[in-house]
Amino acid sequence: MSDIYSIDKLIEDGDIPYEEAISKDPINLENWLSYLNHVTSNQSASIAFHKQVFILHRATTAIPRSKQLWQTYIKLLLDHSNQLNYTSHKDQLHNINKIFERAITSLLHVPGDVSIDIWKPFLEFLMKTQINEVSYIRRTFNKCLRGLPLNQHKFIWSMYLEFADFIGGLTAIKIYSKYLQYLDPQVLRGIKDNEGSGPSNLEDFIYKFIEFGANKEIFLKLYQLILSKPDDYLGLPKSPVQYLFEYIDLLMDSSIPDLYFDDIIQDSITQFPDQIANLYAKLSAFYKQRGNPEKVRYYYDKGLKESLTVQDFTMIYDHYTEFEEQELNILAAKLDSDANLSSLFDFKMNKFEKLINDRELLLNDMMLRQNPNNLDVWFTRFEIYKDDLTNLIKTYADALKSINPLKVSTTNNHKLNQIWIKYASIYSNNGDYKTADFIYSKSILSQYIHPDELADLYITWCEMLLGTTEFNEDKPIEILDEILYREYSDINTMEYSDPSIPVQKRITKSPTLWSFYIDLLESFIDNKEQTVEIEKVCTAYDQLIKLKIATVKNIISYAEFLENWQYYERSLTIYERGLKIFQDPIIKYEIWKVYIAKIINSPITIEIERVRDLFENCLDDIPPHLMKPILIIYSKYEQDHGYVINSIKVLTESIPKISQAQSSPSFPINDRKQLASQKLDIYIMILAKLDEIQDIPQYRQFAQQAIQDQYFSLAQLSQLFIHHFLKLETRQPQSQQQKQRIRELFKYVTNLAHPDKLSQVWQAWEDYELEQGDESSFKDMLRIKRTVAGEFISQKQQVQEISNPLGFVKGKNSARASYIQESTPAVTTTNPDQIDLDM
Repeated sequence: MSDIYSIDKLIEDGDIPYEEAISKDPINLENWLSYLNHVTSNQSASIAFHKQVFILHRATTAIPRSKQLWQTYIKLLLDHSNQLNYTSHKDQLHNINKIFERAITSLLHVPGDVSIDIWKPFLEFLMKTQINEVSYIRRTFNKCLRGLPLNQHKFIWSMYLEFADFIGGLTAIKIYSKYLQYLDPQVLRGIKDNEGSGPSNLEDFIYKFIEFGANKEIFLKLYQLILSKPDDYLGLPKSPVQYLFEYIDLLMDSSIPDLYFDDIIQDSITQFPDQIANLYAKLSAFYKQRGNPEKVRYYYDKGLKESLTVQDFTMIYDHYTEFEEQELNILAAKLDSDANLSSLFDFKMNKFEKLINDRELLLNDMMLRQNPNNLDVWFTRFEIYKDDLTNLIKTYADALKSINPLKVSTTNNHKLNQIWIKYASIYSNNGDYKTADFIYSKSILSQYIHPDELADLYITWCEMLLGTTEFNEDKPIEILDEILYREYSDINTMEYSDPSIPVQKRITKSPTLWSFYIDLLESFIDNKEQTVEIEKVCTAYDQLIKLKIATVKNIISYAEFLENWQYYERSLTIYERGLKIFQDPIIKYEIWKVYIAKIINSPITIEIERVRDLFENCLDDIPPHLMKPILIIYSKYEQDHGYVINSIKVLTESIPKISQAQSSPSFPINDRKQLASQKLDIYIMILAKLDEIQDIPQYRQFAQQAIQDQYFSLAQLSQLFIHHFLKLETRQPQSQQQKQRIRELFKYVTNLAHPDKLSQVWQAWEDYELEQGDESSFKDMLRIKRTVAGEFISQKQQVQEISNPLGFVKGKNSARASYIQESTPAVTTTNPDQIDLDM
């Protein structure tokens, strides 16, 4: 032993008092600390280290549970170890290891978590000085983790993973496998952040294991863990699908059995059906690697039959055709050296051509798998088989078995009933009417989106039966009788368009089917002696009315049907029924037009008073803006029967009704404009009739009344004045008094608006003065024109200058500009030559 370790060197004279104090009380911590401070301050560094070790070794033996002593001891040793290297001082380093182990053992049951403060420096010391002692370090880390409570493991794992990353290989794999078990499952799933260092989710572990060269089984199990519950691992950086294909790629590079790989792919297709194309592509590639072309074809065919999108189908189909083309090229290259391969080449070429030719059909198969209720796809399939009768019939049958009638979809306006009709027509076109009849009898039992489809089936069925002699000619009527006259308790309240009610019930209110039925009944009537058949038609019309589905056309057709078979009076009553049924004024107007025409032209004698009552009822029943055509007919009727005055009276009595409607604020503005135009036409008709009978006073009265009508526009007033009123007055003998009358009329009309807006009237006045006047009267006209223009300019200036909430002021001489605002009562002229200066 070196002198430095002799007892004389370790205990000197100055140390005696401290040794005595310790001997008297060896478990007094203060005695040991005082002794240690004495040695530290009074010895050289080299001697002090050995004496400190000597003192601390004894102190920790005497007081083994003193954390302070152990920390001081360990710090001393760690400081000293900085000068040691593993090669030259291996034993000393191992001795330090033992001191650490003794410290850990001594402090194991000390209250409080003091062990961690020893373990951390110990592990750091090992990694720094003895990194080659891999097994010892790994066991020490494991011992540490076993000895520390779980909440302190995070302080150790960062060092342990650092050690693993440095060492790598099998040791690293084992360490990371342990860490994998320690981590919170939520961290592994990417849901929660890893508060410590190291991998932050399961994907990081996979890459670590790959990096360390782990056996594939280790990280394949991690992939399997992700894929077994993909929804639990959505927090990972990649989607489950990406992990799936990484997993498959790893399997393809392994010596996995074929059957096991098949099962994995099939399970993946079940779990991820949207990846079917890519998965079958991987499966086919797997068998390409293993040189098994038959398996490749098998799975390409399977993929085409199971794909659910156009994209998947196209991908598999393109891979398939590319593979077959490559196989053919390889075989073709061998033909020169082996002629026996020619038959095999022809066989494979035929299969390849069939694959190309069947593309449309295979794609159609895929689209039907996607949605078997898509009518457009079924109709495309019918078109594919249009020249193959056997397959076409089978396709119609398959379609009708596969389609859910209440879930059909279409973008090309196809309907389910068209399939039934096409199916039946194959047999009827080939003379097999019984089979076609059987198909139709089944078709009407199916449900449909809308009852019109069922109605079309009944109509087509009946038309088919009418076109053959194999069935009783009454059968179509019997079929329709059975369905149309069914009684339901809620038939009057049942809505035809209510989808909650089966179409077989709603069909009883089908206007289309009723119209066909009535036309069919009428087609069997050849003469008026067939009273039973005629009454059957009337019963059908009456049922239409009872079901409240009769239209105006039905009412008119019913009446015309009776008229055709000379039931004239009964025919007229149908119009009366129609007028009671329909309340809409437009519809009533349409019925009245036909009714009145029939009354006027009836082959039976109708009393004139009855006709007049009908006209009056009609005019009371329809809105004013629809009166004009009826008024014209009414007036003509009176005139044709020699009642000219009544003819004029009919027209004149309509004027107040029209004016009342024009003044009503509830009357639509567009209809008011129409009324103004119609009223003008009626005034013109009145004036024409008065002119025809040369009733000049009445003509002047109505012309004056028309000019004063506040609802006429300036253009309409100009038309009335120039083409009617003025024309009459200028035809009269042009006495001085008559000329003065005409000039007063001109003054009145031209004073209604600015001269620019009545240019035609001013031109007519100018023409009149050139023809009938003189220089003085012409100058008077020009002066009046300047005065009127000035007055309207002045009025416009007043509007601009005067603040008025309505934005206008009352004119001096004119009550309107473009329209007359006030109505002046009509003047009754007792003397036709009297001139009314005020109008």
